Amino acid sequence: IERVLRVKVDATLHLHELTRELDLSAFVLFSSFAATFGAPGQGNYAPGNAFLDAFAEYRRAEGLPATSLAWGPWGDGGMAEGAVGDRMRRHGVIEMDPERAVSALRHALDRDETTLTVADMEWKRFVLAFTAGRARPLLHDLPEARQALESGRGDTAEDTGGEAVLVRQLAGQPEAEQERLLLDLVRTAVAAVLGYAGPDAVEAGR
Repeated sequence: IERVLRVKVDATLHLHELTRELDLSAFVLFSSFAATFGAPGQGNYAPGNAFLDAFAEYRRAEGLPATSLAWGPWGDGGMAEGAVGDRMRRHGVIEMDPERAVSALRHALDRDETTLTVADMEWKRFVLAFTAGRARPLLHDLPEARQALESGRGDTAEDTGGEAVLVRQLAGQPEAEQERLLLDLVRTAVAAVLGYAGPDAVEAGR
């Protein structure tokens, strides 16, 4: 945490002190999606980026220019490679095309935004993962997320009706067949939640 904070916090404070008397047209901070939503495996990275977003608000209150962009992962060799990138993709956070990301940066500066989160999302998958533990009021202000939430509620209602179907499927089957049917059901659900191609990608023993 200390190493990441030093890069984000100390560098920003030095830049602020060295330029605060200058007539800047922009003061741009590159924050992270991890500061907005949190990201699995990035608990050490989120605090420094949350500082950047808060510092942009502080500078604005002082009458100074500031724009903090909380980026989702960039494609073509960005930071989200390896295990972190795989985990984010499984949770519906997709790598952005760099040209589109730069275009979003230009748009944010043209609109004189203070803090903005820019990410390419597969909302249905993200909402499923992000709300698995508890409700997330943050999503209620995002039309795409709200639509995915409402769609998920419809799916849940259908699933509730499907319980009776499952009971009928299992009734009268030998124990080995019941176990196979339930294992297929669980592997299919796990594959959907984690973003795998299908149930075959989920090891039965896990």
